Amino acid sequence: MRTRAFRGDESKIGATPTDKEGFFRAIVNERKLELCFEGGALRRTDLVRWGLQYDVLKAEAARMVRLGNATDEYADLNTYAAFKPEIMNQYEHPTIAIPVHKYFKGALGTADTAGYAAQGYKVVDLRKSFYSDENKTTVIPWVGEFFIGVTKNKTELLPLSNAMMNDNPMIRNQQHPGY
Repeated sequence: MRTRAFRGDESKIGATPTDKEGFFRAIVNERKLELCFEGGALRRTDLVRWGLQYDVLKAEAARMVRLGNATDEYADLNTYAAFKPEIMNQYEHPTIAIPVHKYFKGALGTADTAGYAAQGYKVVDLRKSFYSDENKTTVIPWVGEFFIGVTKNKTELLPLSNAMMNDNPMIRNQQHPGY
């Protein structure tokens, strides 16, 4: 199937891991790609079943902090963008398009911003929402505390409701671990 997907070019397929851990990681990654547009519930079910939900969510929270601080793999990202909104009338319902004219890294002076504004461009700070101060030194709390309510071995499964336990005598007086 992969040979057909890559139009016969087997060099793009990659090697199938032969060890247990590598093969499991390959399955987890394949399921992530397969379910990326199927809604969060299916991906979440996989992560809970494999006991990975807590670790994956905490890793994503750490990635957001690195993005907010522009460190590690995010150190070289663009900071500003200049664009002109345009109304695209070729569709049945007019759509506002935002073709980006130019990206900037680092600080952008007020003269640069004014120059682009004079040409009809709007300059936006792409990372402003990550900071709580104008000097961009304090990452706002929601970034660092993303998924703060996630507790290992507790929040993967929600508690059974009393009605469910009362209606099912076989599970009466039982509850998911951690509740």
